[in-house]
Amino acid sequence: MGLNQTAKKLQMARQDLKHITLCPGKLQIVMAQLRKIGAFMKNSGLGQCWIESELYGPATVKQIIDGNHVKGGETAHIQTLFVLYQEAFFQQDPSPYRCLQELAKQLCDACIDGSKEQLKETHDKHRVTANCWENGCV
Repeated sequence: MGLNQTAKKLQMARQDLKHITLCPGKLQIVMAQLRKIGAFMKNSGLGQCWIESELYGPATVKQIIDGNHVKGGETAHIQTLFVLYQEAFFQQDPSPYRCLQELAKQLCDACIDGSKEQLKETHDKHRVTANCWENGCV
């Protein structure tokens, strides 16, 4: 909130600016939130996980934790939240996880074999399964 402090000092120093109400912008609010999240998770090991999984490099992780990398911070925190949500979902009902593992193995095998027909067939099977899950029939 350094920008707002500077603006407030300027407003207090000049009489012609007393009628202005200072409000932080969306960017300043997001950056402050990311700084707070970063301070909370600073020694949690999450930054190291991002580095080891090659999502981000060490410099970017430091910027994210310090709240200075807005887009990277939003992406990293949303990705982490999604992974945690997905893990909780599969712990509740592991059957979709086993099904997805099998489908991923089939797709990997089809890619290794290089057969266009097998790859298309496996892809179609993925699409049918995804549509079935969306419609609640699995």
